[in-house]
Amino acid sequence: MTATEEEILAGLHQLLKNVEPSIKSSPDAVDVAEDTILHLEETDENFHKYDLVKHIRQCLEKELGSLVDEEIEKMSISGGTHSVTHQETLVQAVTKKTTDSQIFSDLSQDLHAVTSSAVSTLLKSVEEEQNSTLSDEDTESQISKRMKSVFSEGASSFGSSFNQGMFFMSQEQFHCIAEELDSRQPLNIRREALIRLCQVPPSDVMASESWAQLRVSLIDALADSDAYISHTALSFHAKMFAVSNSHIMRSTYTCLAEHLLRRFKSTSHLPLLSEPLDITEPFVVQTLKRVRLANEFQREVPLIWVRYPENFLEVVIDSTLSLLTGHMKTAGKDSTRERVSVLHFLSLVDTKAHWFRRWLHSNYSRATVIKRIEEKYRLLVVESVQQCLLFCQDCVGRNHTLPRHSTDKVERRTTYMPNEVQYAYFCHSLSLIAQILHYSGGRNLFPLTISSKTLSIQHLLVSWIKLLNYAKYKPKPGHKIYESAALVGKALCSLCMSNAFVKSCISSEVISALLQPIKSWLGDSNPRASEMTMLHTSEILAALASTCSGRKLLMETKEKDKNKTDDIPFRFKSDW
Repeated sequence: MTATEEEILAGLHQLLKNVEPSIKSSPDAVDVAEDTILHLEETDENFHKYDLVKHIRQCLEKELGSLVDEEIEKMSISGGTHSVTHQETLVQAVTKKTTDSQIFSDLSQDLHAVTSSAVSTLLKSVEEEQNSTLSDEDTESQISKRMKSVFSEGASSFGSSFNQGMFFMSQEQFHCIAEELDSRQPLNIRREALIRLCQVPPSDVMASESWAQLRVSLIDALADSDAYISHTALSFHAKMFAVSNSHIMRSTYTCLAEHLLRRFKSTSHLPLLSEPLDITEPFVVQTLKRVRLANEFQREVPLIWVRYPENFLEVVIDSTLSLLTGHMKTAGKDSTRERVSVLHFLSLVDTKAHWFRRWLHSNYSRATVIKRIEEKYRLLVVESVQQCLLFCQDCVGRNHTLPRHSTDKVERRTTYMPNEVQYAYFCHSLSLIAQILHYSGGRNLFPLTISSKTLSIQHLLVSWIKLLNYAKYKPKPGHKIYESAALVGKALCSLCMSNAFVKSCISSEVISALLQPIKSWLGDSNPRASEMTMLHTSEILAALASTCSGRKLLMETKEKDKNKTDDIPFRFKSDW
């Protein structure tokens, strides 16, 4: 954490402590609390004494003081009293000129970035403190509330079947509902049966003798062509997820995973990857909701599965990995006819693979995940690595493939272009592979065989560094090359801070690729690496130097290159 971030974090602590009474005295509404904070300068006499406010004022004076003085002098000399007749007009003119300047824009971005980082640190600290004090029951209660909220709005918009109370059924009634939910039954019969089923406690549904038949019918209901039935069935699954029972959670998740697997194996309705993805199209909307619900469970279940039987963990992991790799076995070889897969949808919902990071966080689940991948689901790693390689190769080879942020008025997105979907897939794949490489068991999955070629970890790292070093042109601000490079740089920094990873994975070839932009700059080659590339390279080198193995590698590289660099002239400061 930098000194500036520490100052911001300390200031935030002080500010929150002082404004806490004001927020608590407001009604329980977020907008009211936000309004209270926004008007603190008017209502709190100590506002300008807070360390956070003082720090921001010091930054403004340091960065903008000379600019303000310069603008006042310019206006006074050029216009005199004819152009600026009142002091108020002068203040307004100088203020506008200052806020429109690049210095002010850069300062705002820097303050926003460091404040956001401090807030994230603060929130993480609060969450860790809460998690350490929560009992098992409290944790399950939080997960239940979160799962209940996933489709609360959708459920209410499709009628009141979830708000009519609950009643108990006999085994004969369950058997009758199971038969009426059969996909061959008339629409009105299926609807009425599903409404009655929604009024029964989930535990009773699972415990009924007709559960095997009900399970099949519910999976069919999820895929029903009738919007009411399919949405109500999905809401019923969301309600069952909220029950703190391992058997119910496991059965519900396997139902949802099996439904999604069938959905993606039947490619006739899946959009082509080469065409824009319209997220208002009914099939896409339904699929996104199902993937989102599954992802919510994936992200929350690591909090509780350590308290459940091992079979619970194994079934959840197997169902997930089977879902993610099932479509790969039937994928066609024609890239122009390739369909959007479950991994593409999952990438749009959870771009940085937070679910996978949580699964690998503890040794209890990490050992099982890596073991199952090694034994049966290695294809997931192969596909993710292949996606990383293709994306890096495409970016370096053709500079028009990366999407740009629109500078137009921000509106709600309804369409994702093919390159945007592929970019999200790349981010998910990169995050997934980076997490695997953190652990020795994950590194043992390499080398991989892709298209009859052997791929090592070093080959993968070099491809990432080539994307990082890509400087054939200078992209405009907002270009996705910045986000791609930032993601790659962060992943490499995190990996290179591990002595075990550096010792086993960083080779002279990787070091050479990493130092390439520096050598190019010293050799005065053209084009030079961008400032972004140099910054990321310096961060990775610093991370390497923080480990014993990294320092040894860098020193060995220095000795090897000593004779080559003796003839390179020193570059003066004026050349920067």
